[in-house]
Amino acid sequence: MTFENLLAPVAGRKQTALAFQDEVNVFRRTLMHMGLPYSSRWFQTREDSETALRDVLYLRRKEDVGSGDFKNFINDEFAKVLSQVAGVTEVRAQVYMPWNKATWDTPNVAHDNPKSEHLHSSVMIGFANQAAREEFYRTVAPELNTQLVSYVSALQAYHIDKTLTFVENSRRKDL
Repeated sequence: MTFENLLAPVAGRKQTALAFQDEVNVFRRTLMHMGLPYSSRWFQTREDSETALRDVLYLRRKEDVGSGDFKNFINDEFAKVLSQVAGVTEVRAQVYMPWNKATWDTPNVAHDNPKSEHLHSSVMIGFANQAAREEFYRTVAPELNTQLVSYVSALQAYHIDKTLTFVENSRRKDL
């Protein structure tokens, strides 16, 4: 981990403050939670091509699974397996801290989702092309379900239409 990565939250304070002020115009309700340092992983994949498409998976931990076991499964097993799949160009995983009102105290935005709807992790998957995405969901995803059912009570998957980069090389990008 580089020095710049350690200071990223501090360096991004200005952008965070801007988002905080305007959050009510962007979100009526938010679902994500913050993660502690080292709660996320960005995996090197075996694919050597650009990312054309991305999906994000949101996962809810089963009640009888400990948070440490869940974190280890998501970051050390599940995401690692994803990074070895043909056609997958990037894998990013993050496990969230438990929700706390103090961490999400923005006016006029609801953050108090029922406990049964809390999300505990997200995994972003990049694909080389539409054929790779379709192959993944047709053949790989069903196989992964056999592992997921031991740790996850719910999974939501979304296609990402467009990814915007706000900060690049520690500098804010003008969009």
